[in-house]
Amino acid sequence: MHAQSAHPLPHPTPQRGRAAGPLVALNCAAIPEALLEGELFGYERGAFSGALSAFPGRLKLADGGTLFLDEIGELSLTGQAKILRAIETREAWRLGARTPTRFNVRIIAATNRDLQAETRAGRFRLDLFYRIAVAQVRMPALRDRPEDIGPIARHVLGELAGAGHAAPRLDDAALHFLEAHDWPGNVRELRNVLEVALVTSEGGRIRAADLAPMLPAAPAAPRHGALDDRANLVSLLARVGGNKKRAAEALNCSRMTLHRRLARHGLTSGTDARLRFRRAWLRGNYALKHRATVGMKCAIGGVSSSLTLAPSS
Repeated sequence: MHAQSAHPLPHPTPQRGRAAGPLVALNCAAIPEALLEGELFGYERGAFSGALSAFPGRLKLADGGTLFLDEIGELSLTGQAKILRAIETREAWRLGARTPTRFNVRIIAATNRDLQAETRAGRFRLDLFYRIAVAQVRMPALRDRPEDIGPIARHVLGELAGAGHAAPRLDDAALHFLEAHDWPGNVRELRNVLEVALVTSEGGRIRAADLAPMLPAAPAAPRHGALDDRANLVSLLARVGGNKKRAAEALNCSRMTLHRRLARHGLTSGTDARLRFRRAWLRGNYALKHRATVGMKCAIGGVSSSLTLAPSS
């Protein structure tokens, strides 16, 4: 999905026409190592038993466009070396050919592994990593962005319904059920759950009962109303002393979701001192025996100063 979105983007070099070129995908995890070279580079007719006709290879098929290498972290070290050489030289030798084939492609690679950790463990070539890791996009797990579950689910339902048919509707209870799940299988798991739910749904509507066979009992739904209220967020952060982990637990949401809402309301790290001051004031810390100094910077007439609270006599 993300490779399809990136394919139309312009290339940073003077080369043009990538968007008009083909998008060719190769699932590296699904290709046996013995067949990788033929799939990637191609072969001539009669190059091996069963090669009844020539095949140009995925690299040549993607010439002038984009080659998407899915699950590149699953390649063996031998396969990685072959791909690296092809990328570096921009040419490949088809099996059974006497001359190399030139190609010009943009490479997009995806993996669910930590490739930097894989290089340290010796399972992924460092030179290949530096060759493909030019512009990196890290996609958070679905459980870390529950606000995206609804739009993604509706998009998937539209695809499953097909052209010319109305997509089934998710009721509020079903949506809360989906948002409460941690989705270890990410979008693929979500799609599978929705496909199963379509079998039992009635009246063009998916209810929580339709999801129950595929999902465990859901905890309380995230309190998105509290996340949308700036005053509630300020009050909650004051009560927990600015502790984001405790605040996320109180709201039944992930810390990443909380950080996004804080940024949306302008409650960035610069407000932490003001939150500590408010917490001290609420708890009466100004009356403690020891002098309490709160490092709250305030801009008054363009002058930065600190506010000090002395204990009451």
